[in-house]
Amino acid sequence: MKNYEDIKDGNSGLTAKEKKSPRITALTYRKLEEWKKRCEEKGYLVPYFPTKAVSSVGLATKHAPSEKSIVPLEALSKLESGFLKALLFLPNVKKIAMQIPLDDIDKTVEIAKKKGIRHPAYKPKGNISKEHAVYQYTPMTTDVLMRYTDANNIEVWHAISLKCLNRNGRLGATDKKIERINDKHEIERQYWLDKGVSWSLITSEHYLLGYYFQENLAEAYILGRREHPKQKLNKVKKEIVIIFERSEYITLLKLCELVSQTTKIETSLVRVIFWYLIWHNEISVDLYREIGSYHILYPKKGDVWS
Repeated sequence: MKNYEDIKDGNSGLTAKEKKSPRITALTYRKLEEWKKRCEEKGYLVPYFPTKAVSSVGLATKHAPSEKSIVPLEALSKLESGFLKALLFLPNVKKIAMQIPLDDIDKTVEIAKKKGIRHPAYKPKGNISKEHAVYQYTPMTTDVLMRYTDANNIEVWHAISLKCLNRNGRLGATDKKIERINDKHEIERQYWLDKGVSWSLITSEHYLLGYYFQENLAEAYILGRREHPKQKLNKVKKEIVIIFERSEYITLLKLCELVSQTTKIETSLVRVIFWYLIWHNEISVDLYREIGSYHILYPKKGDVWS
């Protein structure tokens, strides 16, 4: 492992060797303190950096506040957006925060040194003072920090790093790139472990990111936010439950037609309410299968994070 020298703020005339050795600057500490202040003002964990500050802004999506987050949740990629929708859907997931920094940077640097791996670092660009225009350690972030209720009804904190695998099923194009990614994950894993928080790496192959599940979830997510009279919701829900109990195999179209005949609610609205009830976990079908007008619906127990 390379032993980095500690360089105090305000030093000048650095040697070439020292210029290449990262350090923690007052700028980093200030940014972390500003983030903590924003969290205190909101009363909730907020993203460390805004969507507009990242290179993937074109792929970013913002999700409105909900009971799982009083601040808007910003997903920075298609992968994050899909996974976030799954967490918003799963009923045992209670709280969600995105882009959360490992705010004790002294701790992450210490972990890296002990494990003999490189801690992420950078050199600020643009209009910045000479004092801070040096190669320095940068705070790491966790993509998702959530709280969920486990099978024993105990609330558990869980940190997650999300990574999209390339077409070869690898984390990166080269072995060196993969090694750097694994180094970052090891620092992140150890940091949360020391805090008593479990940590997982979730890739694009995770079952919650499966094609049919995501397609069905997208439909439920869109239609699940529409408002309907409670009386209509209860009518449709009651008939769906009855039909599921009586019919072993039924398509979505046939289900909607039967419910429409009994409730006198138009078939198109029944279909919309069907997806509304799915999103709000009031009825449950197998979302991992293709669901269309002529596809058979398979009832199942509710989905949960485990």
